[in-house]
Amino acid sequence: MKTNRKQSLCVTIDSYHDGGAEAYAIRLANALSDRYRVVFIELLPERTHKKGMKNLLNAAISSYQLFSFDRWIFRNRFYRVTFPIVKYIQLRWLFRKHDIRTVLSHSHYSDSCLTKWAPANTSIVSFFHGHYEMEMEKPDVIFSQIPSIIRRLNAVIYTSRNHLRTLSELGFPASRQLKLFYGYNGTRASQLTKYQPGSPLRLGVISRAIEGKGWETTIRLFSDLSREYPGRLELHMVGDGPDYERFKNLESESIRFYGFQVNPRPVLDTLHVGILLSTYTAESQPNTVIEYLFAGKPVLATNMGSIEDMITIDGKTAGNVIPVTDQGIDEVAFLQAVRSYLSEPGLIEQQSALALECTRHFDMAAITGTLMNYIEKNLNPEIKEALTEPSGH
Repeated sequence: MKTNRKQSLCVTIDSYHDGGAEAYAIRLANALSDRYRVVFIELLPERTHKKGMKNLLNAAISSYQLFSFDRWIFRNRFYRVTFPIVKYIQLRWLFRKHDIRTVLSHSHYSDSCLTKWAPANTSIVSFFHGHYEMEMEKPDVIFSQIPSIIRRLNAVIYTSRNHLRTLSELGFPASRQLKLFYGYNGTRASQLTKYQPGSPLRLGVISRAIEGKGWETTIRLFSDLSREYPGRLELHMVGDGPDYERFKNLESESIRFYGFQVNPRPVLDTLHVGILLSTYTAESQPNTVIEYLFAGKPVLATNMGSIEDMITIDGKTAGNVIPVTDQGIDEVAFLQAVRSYLSEPGLIEQQSALALECTRHFDMAAITGTLMNYIEKNLNPEIKEALTEPSGH
């Protein structure tokens, strides 16, 4: 007899950081919640006390955080031993309570916990966001727990060529890999971005202000360009973190710092060009770049992760890809790209049209459909009933 009860899906993160992995996990959970009974679990709530990202989660989703601790407690050896046991018990209770058979995991730590603690009949789908690339850089990591984690995973969703290399190095079967773009339900700009000669060219960065996201390099190169083109450029920096604290005192008529913005779109809409000079090892598909594209902004970004694929459509690029080599960012390429916008004002409008075309990559309905069909066919036959039932049950 058919039941109207939705199939359960679990989405896990380590904590509510304002990073791309966490933001995408929330977007994915929201998109799936119409058709599935989604359970969202934060495994390491003690890592951050900033829970602003949680407000983006659909209120209908059952959300939990595992038992957290104060850092001074963790220094006690007794608690270091007993603390994981408490988390294990709580996690297993949640799996029983919600009859969870499939988990969509969004961090290396989450993979580690689930492969050790989840029931044996649980399908674990790991979303690679660059965490393993960071882990693989650590000395002797190949002899650590990573190989045993990888062996237990039922499938890996990856986004970049770097991820593919990592999977190959770890011997993960190609038949259990699926490449997908990040889905996004943002509002596409209704008009193309245009630049009027004689007015300031407004450049912007929207990212975490951490090492590897290019804040220092962007500010330095902007200063060089400002001396070359006095009064013709503005730089708008949105984001919070150590580099925001370092550089916010440089604010002037031409450089503006906004700090963290829950909704950066109002600032983004005023820009002509979005910038991300990332050298971040864990870069995959930056949400920043997706936001630039949906706002119709040409993108000046490095070739880290899958950025080049993100801003390319039908062989044309919605901006400029700045190479990163062993010697660092190709700064000359960046400077030439900005100069080209000043000398060829129509280029902004042309690339704005391409940016909006690139948003087709991130169709959330198509991406979730591909994902869940893959799970149905390869991992969890019980998903099939949920896929064939009309939504809204």
